Amino acid sequence: QMCIRDRCQITLDQYSHVSGLFYFGNEQVEHQNWLALYGLPETVINRLASRYDEGIISNLVDFLREDWAMALYHDRFGELMALLMERLGSDPSVVLVQDRAREMINANEFQVSLKLRELAKATGHMEMWGRSECLLKQFISDNWNHLPMYNVSSVSYTHL
Repeated sequence: QMCIRDRCQITLDQYSHVSGLFYFGNEQVEHQNWLALYGLPETVINRLASRYDEGIISNLVDFLREDWAMALYHDRFGELMALLMERLGSDPSVVLVQDRAREMINANEFQVSLKLRELAKATGHMEMWGRSECLLKQFISDNWNHLPMYNVSSVSYTHL
């Protein structure tokens, strides 16, 4: 249960992607926006699971209406995700993290919470993070008329 007053439930699959949404209550919800969440990793949805576990989310409907979520509902958000996959999917640091994680999983030595962060730091993955941030800023800048709540002061194209 994710809401105090109403009944809310988000189901995550084995990869922590949204596979189900349920709301039963008196409040109107933006169904089209909620449909856009299907298939997204919970980390993209502002670390939904950990924020709920920490007690930060008391009302899911209100949480999904906050300004940070508006980019998720933008009609070109899928294009941004595809661009990130295209540009970063073969990034050497991403491949290295994937290879090391696969090795650790095969050896039954992988604990997601700590190991993934350690791998990211050890493989230069933080540089890739900078490139991701740059692409995100470019997306917001290109779509600013629909996302005025985001302030992108400067976009550096050096990482693209």
